Amino acid sequence: MRRSEALAELEIGEHSTPAEIKAAYRDLVKVWHPDRFGDDARLRQRADERLQRINEAYRRLEAGEFAPEPAVSNEFVSSEPPRMRTKTPSQRDEEVRGWLYLALFLVLGALAGYAAMQHLRAVREASETASPVQGPPSAAAPVITARPLDVPGGAVRRADSPLRVMHLTDAQMERVAMACGSFGPDSQQHVDCVRAQVAALTGTVDLSGLTAEERTSVQHVCSRAASYGQCAAAQIASLSALPVRPALSGLSARDRNAVERACSSARDYDGPAAYDRCVVEFEKALATQ
Repeated sequence: MRRSEALAELEIGEHSTPAEIKAAYRDLVKVWHPDRFGDDARLRQRADERLQRINEAYRRLEAGEFAPEPAVSNEFVSSEPPRMRTKTPSQRDEEVRGWLYLALFLVLGALAGYAAMQHLRAVREASETASPVQGPPSAAAPVITARPLDVPGGAVRRADSPLRVMHLTDAQMERVAMACGSFGPDSQQHVDCVRAQVAALTGTVDLSGLTAEERTSVQHVCSRAASYGQCAAAQIASLSALPVRPALSGLSARDRNAVERACSSARDYDGPAAYDRCVVEFEKALATQ
């Protein structure tokens, strides 16, 4: 097994830290443990096979035991001395196209950054004129709204309730802009990121955009924390980084109960992000039946 194969088995990237590798391993073990599949022999066998691969991948990542990666072929490398090489017209055209694509990419990136800054400036201006809803009498409360955004897998990111927050200073607004500038200003990911950052800065928490299971997970996990507000804000911030959030409405009552049994531990002890990852993995397993 090569390192790239081990990372793919744990569903993590090349630059994952040891802590991220361990967290991914624990999540997948909880999802694919054979005991979660009850008396269904076929699913138990599939889970046992997957768990063996997961354990092997994690063991090799911990020990650093990997097969060598495939060597890059030098079949088309010319043996001609560098001073004698000349570029053909097609090679020159390809080089020009490459530079044009790079320039276009830089221009689009600059436009996206400008649009993000304009959006945050509009939010800041709105915060200066909105009426206060919490905090000191001098604090102003902007309203951040967004339309619902459908994502793959039938999941829907909810944005049906405005988020009201306290007034932010210029330094705090710049911090939010740096944290969320990589997302498109009109995307739901940008709204989720702004909400999470504002909640972390102000200590305010809005759970209205979460599912009932996610709210339950936040309450269970953060009931043991020293600061409930900071813990809840951190959990919401971790949710905003998930590419897909699950939707159980399309499952039968039997499958929904099976999902809840399998992922209850992640919901109660690891937080809503781990719970959602568990549900998505379980939905994949059900889809292959």
